[in-house]
Amino acid sequence: MNLKAPIWCAVVAALALPGTALSAIELYGNAHVSLDAVGSGDGQIVLDEGDDSVAAKKNAFLITSNKSYIGLRGREGVRDRLAVIWQVEQGVDLDDGSWSDEGRDSFVGLEGSIGTVLAGRHVTPYRRLTDRLDIFRNTRADHSAVVGAVDGQSVFNERARNILYYATPEDRRIRFAAAYISDRQRERLPRTNADSDRDGYGASLIFDSGPLYLGLAYERLGQGEGQEDGVATKAALGWDFGQGTRVALIWEQADNGERSAGGDGARDAWYGSVSHVSGNFTWKFAYGLLGELDHTPDSGAHMVALGFSYAMSPRTELYLLGAAMLNEDQAVYALHPDHDDAGSVIRPAEAGNNAVAFSAGLIHRFNIGL
Repeated sequence: MNLKAPIWCAVVAALALPGTALSAIELYGNAHVSLDAVGSGDGQIVLDEGDDSVAAKKNAFLITSNKSYIGLRGREGVRDRLAVIWQVEQGVDLDDGSWSDEGRDSFVGLEGSIGTVLAGRHVTPYRRLTDRLDIFRNTRADHSAVVGAVDGQSVFNERARNILYYATPEDRRIRFAAAYISDRQRERLPRTNADSDRDGYGASLIFDSGPLYLGLAYERLGQGEGQEDGVATKAALGWDFGQGTRVALIWEQADNGERSAGGDGARDAWYGSVSHVSGNFTWKFAYGLLGELDHTPDSGAHMVALGFSYAMSPRTELYLLGAAMLNEDQAVYALHPDHDDAGSVIRPAEAGNNAVAFSAGLIHRFNIGL
């Protein structure tokens, strides 16, 4: 596979810069591999990897690269209190030793006293609102199995291409972000009139006082010509008790704008979690409830996850977890759902089947100033 030449060209270019500029450039990454035992318990699953999907089976054992990535980012002051920022990030499939097809946050923009504006590929304000509340982030128990998922597909909680993004400074207690997606399904221009039906926009508002985290987000996504737009709203609450214990609660109302099984693609969902840090150990528990689609009985699901991690160093941790998606008779929700950078998805082969996963993982994060 091509070694993603632009990444390495950027590295070479960075190393060739004058010494005064090198301190503003960072090489960083995340290496995350897990050993997964996955199955259904009451039926069959499909390991959905796009073009490389594995046929339905009762259970499987696999090694997974969970959104491992490498990137470069930099910052250069160009005026008083104004700087140019940029980032190039690429997914890496450590399980087979290749670059992934996953597009990650890559952009260029301006950062100043009133906030940051950037253009490129970036997570939406809707997704970013609750990323910090996901205690099982980038594992088989990722909260996006519930948040953003409608009728078994992750419609919201995305990383979007062709995005224009604005956010107020991160050091403020009250923060606001907004984004416009010019065409979320196409990679290149020219645009046509029909492309405007795939535009999207969204915004989020956050109050963050330290122990208390409150947020509200809204997103509207065009589904294509002749189809209703997808619309979602979510509210988030997080509280840090200050003794190592944190709790979070998320409510979401989402409509994918399409008709499914004779009913509306709309549902409510709840997701709650609690984590407790004791020394180098962290215990975690999460529960998610996906309501029935409008006019489609028995189309809801329950998700439960339990795990713990051990911090070997500030940048390295080991973890164990178990997660289950318990589908009602007409539901097809998956673990680690099918969004743009999900990797392999544990998907029920038939409606009503469950999805179960047990994982043992290792995560190492690094960053180097160039």
